[in-house]
Parts: sequence; C-alpha cells; structure tokens
Amino acid sequence: MRPLLLLGLAALSLAAQAPRTPPGPPKNLLVLPPTLTHAQLLRRMRSLDIGLGVKCSFCHVKADDASDALDSKLVSRRMLRMVDAINRDNFSGRPEVTCYTCHRGHRRPLRQPPIPAGAGR
Repeated sequence: MRPLLLLGLAALSLAAQAPRTPPGPPKNLLVLPPTLTHAQLLRRMRSLDIGLGVKCSFCHVKADDASDALDSKLVSRRMLRMVDAINRDNFSGRPEVTCYTCHRGHRRPLRQPPIPAGAGR
C-alpha cells in the first residue's frame, strides 16, 4: 500500500476510537418538548422519517439541523401540532394517531386504502 493511504487509514482508525463529545441540547424545537434527550429526539425523528418515507434531508438543511430554510420543516411542525391536538382531544393524550396513520410511508397522505394486488380480475 502507498504510505499516504496507510496514513489516512490510521487517522480514520484513531478518529473512530476517539471519544465523542455528547451533543448539546436540541436547538429550535418549537413543537417537540425541549426536555427530550438526544436519544429520544432521534427516535422521534426516525418515526417521522418512517411515517413519511423520507430521509432527514427532507426537512433539515445538512449543515444546520436547526435551520428553518426548508418549507417541509414548517409543514411538518403544523402537522405535528395537528396530530398532538387529535391525540389530546380524542385519546386523552395517548399517541393513537401518528404520521404513519395517514401517510403510510408516503410524503402525501393516502386518500384511500391501497387496492390489493389481483383485485378486480
């Protein structure tokens, strides 16, 4: 192997072993509780990703998660408020309704159930 490549691999190995500093408190949480731990926040964000079938970059600017530059983040906040109100007003605050309830892994909510394969033959 070339010496430069070996040096690069060694640096990557050391970086992987170095202890990571824990992330600071979440920034710009306007709908989600600011008391969420980093792990809880990541789980909540992952559930949003799955519910809408998107990646983090759908709502977040790559270098600045707190940025409000993308309209999809603003829409997501409105939708989270709507879901919270539905659960509060109809289910005593229990999380019965989620993004997945309507979206089923699609960016836009499904308006009708999917037609099963082979139906209508």
